[in-house]
Amino acid sequence: MRYALKTSVPLTTSSITHLTIEMGEDSLSIKQNITGVYSNFNAIKEITVPADIIRNTISIDDYFNSLIELEATKLG
Repeated sequence: MRYALKTSVPLTTSSITHLTIEMGEDSLSIKQNITGVYSNFNAIKEITVPADIIRNTISIDDYFNSLIELEATKLG
């Protein structure tokens, strides 16, 4: 990652990811090469999240637990 020296604002980013997920006899492999350029830092003045989205939000732990329960039901 490259940063602006005076402001410490990120300018560019890059990453390489190799991920393998195994479940039982099945596996999924993902290889990613990601590059990005940051721009328009001050273009967004406000982000508003609708109230119904906030009300229906769940934690990431609850989400993953529901996926595990769903998978267990399918295998049941």
